[in-house]
Amino acid sequence: RSLVGSEMCIRDRYALKQAGLREGLKLGFVSYTEEKRNEELAKFKSKRKVRGGSATVVHDMEISTGLALKYLNNALNLKKEGARDAFIHWQGWIAHFHPSEKCMQGAIDILADLDTIWPEGADPDKVEDNLMEVKQCGDEVELDETQFWSCTEYTCGLWMTFHAMSVQDDAYISPTGEDSFTGADMMSTLHGFIDKFFMCEVCRRHFLQVLAQ
Repeated sequence: RSLVGSEMCIRDRYALKQAGLREGLKLGFVSYTEEKRNEELAKFKSKRKVRGGSATVVHDMEISTGLALKYLNNALNLKKEGARDAFIHWQGWIAHFHPSEKCMQGAIDILADLDTIWPEGADPDKVEDNLMEVKQCGDEVELDETQFWSCTEYTCGLWMTFHAMSVQDDAYISPTGEDSFTGADMMSTLHGFIDKFFMCEVCRRHFLQVLAQ
């Protein structure tokens, strides 16, 4: 399934909520009732250990995910063609598959308020100002690279996050048993994030070359 489409098609895929999921709202690529969402969160909490990881790993991923929003928030990035759609897909991936419930909730809230944070056609400088007020993983997560417990730098936690979100159990299966977020969708979302927002130009070129293969 292609990720290219109208904004409404993209937005319809993700959780759009203010004070709780309303009946029939969509999270990820499938429709969920509030009851179903609560069931899935309970299941998620019961098996939230990251493969080969621990609370230490999740802690570092929370910092890197929060820093990712901070570092991508540059008007030069935000004005790139396709940047808004890439941002929507990135937040949708976090909302559905991030190992941290704090970051998942932050992404859901960002998408719910997207028309205020990043209106279509908005001045990139204004969007930058709006995003400065947003906390991807909540107020409790310190956006400080000296606070890592296992990693020594931002990219370490970011790569762990990419991996963890791509290997979650049942990550690509909807409640009906059908594919809801395919491997191709995941790779396209990752490509969009790296292409539009990753600031290390050498790293960006290398990663995109690897993805192209």
